[in-house]
Amino acid sequence: MSKHETPLTLKYWSETGGTLIEEFLVVPASNECGKRLLDGLILPNGPTKRVSSREVDFEIAGQDVIVVQTKAKRLGMSLLGQAMFSRELLKRHDPMSIRTVAICTKRDSVLEELAKDYGVEIVVYPTNESSPDPSVSLGEVQGLGKEFRSFSDSFADLRYKSFFVIGNHPQTDSPP
Repeated sequence: MSKHETPLTLKYWSETGGTLIEEFLVVPASNECGKRLLDGLILPNGPTKRVSSREVDFEIAGQDVIVVQTKAKRLGMSLLGQAMFSRELLKRHDPMSIRTVAICTKRDSVLEELAKDYGVEIVVYPTNESSPDPSVSLGEVQGLGKEFRSFSDSFADLRYKSFFVIGNHPQTDSPP
C-alpha cells in the first residue's frame, strides 16, 4: 500500500478490530494471470493484530472476513471495481461471510448509490484538500514559505548585482 492509503486502512481497522492482513494475496501470479492483492483483509473475530500476508499463511475458509480496498482520493469506478472484484475473487477461498469496504477521501453521490446496490460499503475519511500530503503539517508549510522568501530575496539581490556590477557597460569593455 502507499503512504497515503495505509493510514486510511489503519484508521478503519482501528475502528473494527480483529486481525488485519495487509496486502493479502487473493490470486497468485501465473503464466495466465497477474497476482491480485487486497489492500487489507480483516478477520473481525481474530485477535487484534496487524500482519503481512508474507509473514504467515492464513486459512480463511469458514471465517467471517472484511475485504478492504483503499484509495486516497474521491470514490471512483476503479476503487469500486476493485472492491467488487476483490469480493468475487475471495469467494474462491470459501469464507463464511464477506463484507466489502471501499475506503476513500471524498464522496461521489452517483457511485455511492451503485455501491449500495452491489453490497459495497463506502467509508469516507476526508482529508485537508489544501495540503496534498496529509503528512505535511501547516508549520512545515509555513517554514518552507519563509525559506523560499529568503531564497527569493537572495536570488533577486544576486540578479541585480550580476546585471549592474558584472554585466558589460556600453562605455567600457571591462566591469567597473
